[in-house]
Amino acid sequence: MYYILKGGVRLYYDLAEKDKEVSMYFRFENTFISCYTSFLTQTPSRQIIRAIEDSQLVRISYDSAQVLMKYRVGEKIFRQNAEELFIIKERREESLLLESPDERYLNLVKTNPDWFQRIPQHQIASYLGMSPETLSRIKKRNLLI
Repeated sequence: MYYILKGGVRLYYDLAEKDKEVSMYFRFENTFISCYTSFLTQTPSRQIIRAIEDSQLVRISYDSAQVLMKYRVGEKIFRQNAEELFIIKERREESLLLESPDERYLNLVKTNPDWFQRIPQHQIASYLGMSPETLSRIKKRNLLI
């Protein structure tokens, strides 16, 4: 688990056999990022965490987290982080299942407009579950509205 002091980080899957990467989420300064299931179960993960900007991170080992969680403030911080990651994951799943590509794009513009300055377009497209070409068409179409 890492705490991001500065910069931006991406969590994704590398589907080399399909020559494709799938962005799961992005995190920026003053937030945590982890392959959370792997962290909790202490097993290897297929997820990759990589900086997308110049970044400074603090690594928190599983053992250190266990010690910190013995204190009320540590338990609260880790619980809030787990809740936030759960909400992010559930909202993304709902979006991919229930919204059209245009709706996903417009909701992302509304909720995270800064992402379009900080994240490469092909990674945003991957996060939205579409090709970069589809994202370009949707952006162009929605500029005309």
